[in-house]
Amino acid sequence: LKWLKIKIIELVMLTQRLITFTALIAISGFAHAGFFGGGVSSNSSKSFDHRTDGFRVNFGSHINSALDLEFNYVDLGTSSYDDPEYAPADTDDEDSNASFENIGFGDTTSSSGGIKYSGIRSIDTFGVSGGLKLKKNVNKWLQVFARASFLAWESTTEEFELYSVREPQNDDGDTVIEANATNQTPCGTLEQCPQSLGSKKHQALDFWYGYGLIIKPTSWIAIRAEYSIVTLNAVEFPKSVLEGLSTSLEIHF
Repeated sequence: LKWLKIKIIELVMLTQRLITFTALIAISGFAHAGFFGGGVSSNSSKSFDHRTDGFRVNFGSHINSALDLEFNYVDLGTSSYDDPEYAPADTDDEDSNASFENIGFGDTTSSSGGIKYSGIRSIDTFGVSGGLKLKKNVNKWLQVFARASFLAWESTTEEFELYSVREPQNDDGDTVIEANATNQTPCGTLEQCPQSLGSKKHQALDFWYGYGLIIKPTSWIAIRAEYSIVTLNAVEFPKSVLEGLSTSLEIHF
């Protein structure tokens, strides 16, 4: 029953996203003139150790010469942390304890003669946005613009645990020789052991903005460059600032 409930929820969410995306296309089609295009995005973030590139689709309507109603589908790529580094206790300091350093988003607890880190290894994020783009003509072929949108996003996180090296112990917690130890990690040893815990989905609505320029060699085709930034914020999710520099090819009609 739990599996069926999860599948029903996922199906409802997928249906909602498809209806929203279809509605946005329909709304943009009511106007006399508009645009459609897409491109790639080079991503960066101080919140994570690694980022992969993504892509985006832009479409919308020209409200007037200075304002556009714009919608986007954006893939923000994969963001990931390096695994925490194990730091053993200082044997010359009786108050020193073993720890994990350079942790990402998670918690450290004691675990059967060692310590355990539980947290997020990586996130994959995409979203649908709607907003306004204010633009200004510099000359006949160049525009500058600023965009402000609300981004409805979904992220899938990879959860994992990392067990440290363990001091050999018996069932009573007493220190013993390694051959008599009963406190092995899930890997079946006393050495460091990573374990995947599967994935979780997170959704939220956040403000997403950008600015850039549009080059129009002709009246119907344009090259767009944009710097954008969004702060993702959800329950049990690493509050993350994601930045992107995208280049897109657009058709204007």
